[in-house]
Amino acid sequence: MELKQILEAIVFSAQKPMSIGELRALLRETPEKLPDEKQQTGPFAKATARAVEKALEELAIEHDNANRSYRLACVGGNWQFVTKPDYAPWLQMLVGAKPRPPKLSHPALETLAIIAYRQPITRAEMEQIRGVTVDGVVAVVDCHAVAEGRFADDVDTLDHDAPLAELFADQLACADMVILNKTDLVAHATLHAVRGEVEAGVRGGAVKVVPAVSAIVPAQVVFGIGAAAENDLDARPSHHDDEGEHDHDDFNSFHVALGPVISPQALTDRLRIIAAAHDIYRIKGFVAVDGRDMRLVVQGVGDRFQHYYDRDWTPDEVRQGQFVVIGAQGMDRDAISAAIRA
Repeated sequence: MELKQILEAIVFSAQKPMSIGELRALLRETPEKLPDEKQQTGPFAKATARAVEKALEELAIEHDNANRSYRLACVGGNWQFVTKPDYAPWLQMLVGAKPRPPKLSHPALETLAIIAYRQPITRAEMEQIRGVTVDGVVAVVDCHAVAEGRFADDVDTLDHDAPLAELFADQLACADMVILNKTDLVAHATLHAVRGEVEAGVRGGAVKVVPAVSAIVPAQVVFGIGAAAENDLDARPSHHDDEGEHDHDDFNSFHVALGPVISPQALTDRLRIIAAAHDIYRIKGFVAVDGRDMRLVVQGVGDRFQHYYDRDWTPDEVRQGQFVVIGAQGMDRDAISAAIRA
């Protein structure tokens, strides 16, 4: 029995898309909760994230090569079996799906009614009539990066906080809600420590810290914060409040065009080495893969990378990749661009 066969059975039977973190958790917990099956399930309990990802990628290629009516797809870091668009008419008849006009929420209907009777109208006037504010600040924090100390102060910098530490502190001080993302990549004890660090950096006790995987959070949790952020700016201090105009010129970004690649794994391995060598904060973009009709999305934070196919290339698109590189001011743009294109 192979890992990819086990993953195929899990994803096929799952009632929802499965992330790599969820799949690893299931593999890890199965021997613990089913001790009688430990001899069979134990060898797979310590499967790494890379091993799971590689097995899923191999499965996706096998299903594509088999030319089935369905395929294994990864969207937003979550894996599931989906039918191909060509078979939509028959499936629509099967489930009885009918095109329905989108339903507007009560706040949306209320807003449209006010616009209809009081146009032209500004946002401030709209909020005054409705008695609510649409302002609230949501910060998304990479739990794994915090655990690695990516946002820690630089003790060698005496006159200025480290740029990432400074930006991190400012975002926490301004936030009305913090989404603690990628919690599946850290142990429970580490998650507890990171959450404590984040809660120590926010304002008072009114700011919610919400754990998440792949930044998936129920809409009702995020909407309706009603923080009226514009009314209490004095309670949201920044490192540069007394400096007049200030730009975060400690950071820089640029884009790199890239032609089709042969191997997604070889590409991400190369990007991982480049990110570590040049201390790059973020690399993200998409690229064409030889022999594949779908666009490959690549996401990297530090030296952690993931990739997945998100959609087909359209007939009028040029099959050329584009990547955005984000790092510290002064990074060697020419060397990084050449290495990515190598």
